[in-house]
Amino acid sequence: MAVGGKVGGPVLSIMDFITRDHVVRRGQRLPADHPAVKSCPTYFVPAPATTEAEAAAIHAGLVELSSAGEVLQQRPTRPIKPLVPDEDAVIAVRAVLHDKTWISFASRLSRKHPAVRRNPDAFVSVTGDVPRHRALVALDHMANLDAKTNATREIFAGQWVDQDDPFVQLHPLLFSKPDPELA
Repeated sequence: MAVGGKVGGPVLSIMDFITRDHVVRRGQRLPADHPAVKSCPTYFVPAPATTEAEAAAIHAGLVELSSAGEVLQQRPTRPIKPLVPDEDAVIAVRAVLHDKTWISFASRLSRKHPAVRRNPDAFVSVTGDVPRHRALVALDHMANLDAKTNATREIFAGQWVDQDDPFVQLHPLLFSKPDPELA
């Protein structure tokens, strides 16, 4: 199959897309004879010299490719802040003003952050009392409401719950395992 005028060899996806049987991420490297490449050849460029780091940059949207595989634009990057370990993290349950800057709902901060110390009622612990081996992470905000639409229980996106929690039983697709890199 010819992609960008070349036959065979590895190819690189230039966008996220879904076929009937495959999910392909931007920057993903596939063989030219892969079914996703055959079904959507215009979504790929030749990638014989692309390293894994370059593919990751493409996936992250830091590099824009032409249909021939040349780099059109390299976006500037910001330094990535180190992530707060789960056991030291809290989640904002409401917006909080801190030093003339708003901390938005669902923001993840260190429990040592000054805004957390000043407004402890505006934050919940990520882990609670759930041990990592039994934990699942909520992917969205959920609430159990009474007849007057008052929340009787809330779980916030990013918060841990036990794998036997009733919310997990009701909505299993809204939970995932904790990220091992944040241990």
